[in-house]
Amino acid sequence: EKLSDFHRRTTAKYHDLSDEAAIIPALMKPEWIEAGMTCRSKSSVIRQMVDLADRTGLLCYRGELVESLVEREKLCSTALSGGLALLHPRNHEPYMFEDSFVVVGKTVAQIPFGSPDRSTTDIFFLICCQDDRIHLHVLARLCMMCHQTSLLLEMRGTDHPHELHRILADSERQIIQQTRNP
Repeated sequence: EKLSDFHRRTTAKYHDLSDEAAIIPALMKPEWIEAGMTCRSKSSVIRQMVDLADRTGLLCYRGELVESLVEREKLCSTALSGGLALLHPRNHEPYMFEDSFVVVGKTVAQIPFGSPDRSTTDIFFLICCQDDRIHLHVLARLCMMCHQTSLLLEMRGTDHPHELHRILADSERQIIQQTRNP
């Protein structure tokens, strides 16, 4: 009985990955957004983001996630220009999470995180996906949202998780609209 329950909870769930489908509402909740993180280093950001992921109730192997994130950052930083980082495990193991999800963190001060342009970082997304297909779709969607809308600027204007979630959903709607009307 326990084995079948585990299998039911951890089997990859269907997520609509079409260009016109919104993924933010399915993968992100206001409770999974932490504004005002006081981290001052890459390692403290990783730990605090994993703490946030753990609070979703969807993380099965906390230690493995930390280890995989550290390995991924050693390979090449997930920080991008514009002050954001798209943290994700080095490998996407279906057993690590009960379902795919994304948590978001904002630090009170910008910190060095290894951006290719050497800029500092204050907005962090931790992408926790059960397979490569979902992961790549989420990564592409977040990149488009961050670089083709005013998402980052608007996120820096508030520390309220519900408002941040609304801003993220609005940004995604803009991207979907751009896809429909190129």
